[in-house]
Amino acid sequence: MTNENLYDSTFDLITNDNADSKIMNMKSNMILEIREVTSGKYTQKDLANKLGVTQPRVSKLLNGHLYDFSLQELIKYLIKLDVTVEIFVD
Repeated sequence: MTNENLYDSTFDLITNDNADSKIMNMKSNMILEIREVTSGKYTQKDLANKLGVTQPRVSKLLNGHLYDFSLQELIKYLIKLDVTVEIFVD
């Protein structure tokens, strides 16, 4: 038996749909970036004001609730945080 990875992503364990897995991975990466650029700089309340959302929504965001956010919302939040967002289609 080899130690090959059976999955390209941990999200492949959640869904058999390759597109859904890739979207979850993109959302996860965006949320991680938001967490990284805001860590120690904002309270949840201040971040909520900056993003134009409620504090409970920020809590869900920072706790990685992927299903509660669309790609468009996450892109919008990144732009509001002055993060350059580039989309590549391959």
